[in-house]
Amino acid sequence: LGRKDYARLASEISGKAITLLKSNNLIPLNPRRYSRVSSIALTDYTEKQRGKEQPLFNKLVLKNFKKARSIVITLKSGKKDFRKAYVLAKKSRLVFLPVYLNVKSFKGSINLPEKYVRLVKKILRLKRKVLLISFGNPYIIQNFPSAKNYLCAYGSAGALQTAAFNAIVGLENIEGKLPVSINNADFIRGSGIQVKINHLIGTSAEQDTLYNFTAVDSLMKKAIRDSVFPGAVLLVGKGNKIIYFKPFGRQTYEPSAPPIKKNSIFDLASVTKVVGTTSAAMILYQEGKLKLDKRVADYLPEFNNNGKGAITIRNLLLHNSGLPAWMPFYKKYKTAKEVIRATMRAKLKFKPGEKYLYSDLGMITLQKVIEKITKTPIDKFLKKRVFRPLGMTRTMYNPPKKYWKDCVPTEVDNYWRMRLMKGRVHDETAYLLGGVAGHAGLFSTAGDIAKLLFVYLNNGNYNGRQIFEPRVIEQWTTKQTSQSSRALGWDTKSPRHSSAGHLFSANSFGHTGFTGTSVWVDKTRRLFVVLLTNRVYPTRKNRKILRFRPVIHDAIIRAVDYRF
Repeated sequence: LGRKDYARLASEISGKAITLLKSNNLIPLNPRRYSRVSSIALTDYTEKQRGKEQPLFNKLVLKNFKKARSIVITLKSGKKDFRKAYVLAKKSRLVFLPVYLNVKSFKGSINLPEKYVRLVKKILRLKRKVLLISFGNPYIIQNFPSAKNYLCAYGSAGALQTAAFNAIVGLENIEGKLPVSINNADFIRGSGIQVKINHLIGTSAEQDTLYNFTAVDSLMKKAIRDSVFPGAVLLVGKGNKIIYFKPFGRQTYEPSAPPIKKNSIFDLASVTKVVGTTSAAMILYQEGKLKLDKRVADYLPEFNNNGKGAITIRNLLLHNSGLPAWMPFYKKYKTAKEVIRATMRAKLKFKPGEKYLYSDLGMITLQKVIEKITKTPIDKFLKKRVFRPLGMTRTMYNPPKKYWKDCVPTEVDNYWRMRLMKGRVHDETAYLLGGVAGHAGLFSTAGDIAKLLFVYLNNGNYNGRQIFEPRVIEQWTTKQTSQSSRALGWDTKSPRHSSAGHLFSANSFGHTGFTGTSVWVDKTRRLFVVLLTNRVYPTRKNRKILRFRPVIHDAIIRAVDYRF
């Protein structure tokens, strides 16, 4: 296990091995809800000296539970030690009983010593919450039919002890199955209670021992030295775990500027299209309220002019509607009503469906369709249906002033608004629309966005709440035509020149934002990356991010893929 990828493989195998055979709604448990916890380790140690050493599982209990105590029982322990263990259990609300009994060849027995059996039975009669754990011989449950909670780890290797603890406290799914039958306990081969963790788990110190992100760190620091951006937050998640989460640089290039933090709030720019508008559209689609092949004009009669009558919702999502990419509304109009009226009256660049042209106007139009269906402004709809259920508390349009200190500035606007854009949307059209628009306007943090991306990898579920249906996720994140790399709302990885780099699988989807933001999800690897920067500070003329994005994504894949 000298190499990190070997240790990681051992960790993953151990995690999949953990098997829960009996549970009285104890697992997963939250360490913060328990005090007066004990871990009484029963070992097959014969040396007195080893009895003074705390097994790794005991150490993890002591580290993570307040007021926890532990004791180690060995084959040399006397009556005083057993009495001490019983008293400790009696004073506890939660008792762990990790049993280290290895199956040994030619020993003639795989049973626990009788004095161990008597101690465990006495503890079980205390009516405390007790979890019996086998770090070796799974057959020990035959001695304790009254045990209500029983978990098997099959061995005492460090990776197995860590995996068992993580499974108990809800840091790992439990998916192991019994490889043998335990006849006297009515467990057949293949038995096992499955426990799925439906929320995103934060980084832990353990990740540093499993992954080598040194090259990623170096690239991010070099990017700041090279003025690719003054500040950034990079988050990498795999499955239901965040495996890398770091802030870099400062809000501006000035040495006295506030440092970027993990919870710094960035202007998402066009990432709004997928985090916001596409999320709302997916919900309405799965509810049957939004039809992909229905004409936009059927929802918005005022849109039916200048040859736009044939444009469908699908055309808007695929960016092949024929609408212009954008229009400099700020040079001509002063109000949101004027911008919407001009959007509804826009002339086409080509016939609907004829070719691909990425269009802000299309997503503004989709926003109006969504608001027409829901009879609710899109910001309020998203807060109720997506952001609040996911706990995305720092994701919003028009951040209130109390958040401005955490908002990372974008551009020094010396052409229209004549001020530094901080806490106010950078995009001119979104600004005219009051900060709430289909194509731009959302502010968020890397941690918040990670929750949404996890939902895509978790079949649309978060903490038992179904946000998206699995079939909808698959449909909307899969390339739709040979005309472009677009999925529905989302983009997919193109064979060449993708911001996701070369190494993300073809089964990937994502999006970028003008201010320097991007999100990418690799469905094959169950991996997601959130990169938030303010590359437009102090000017949008800085386009170094275009070369940097593929490089950093390739470095991330090299860090997470096995190299044996």
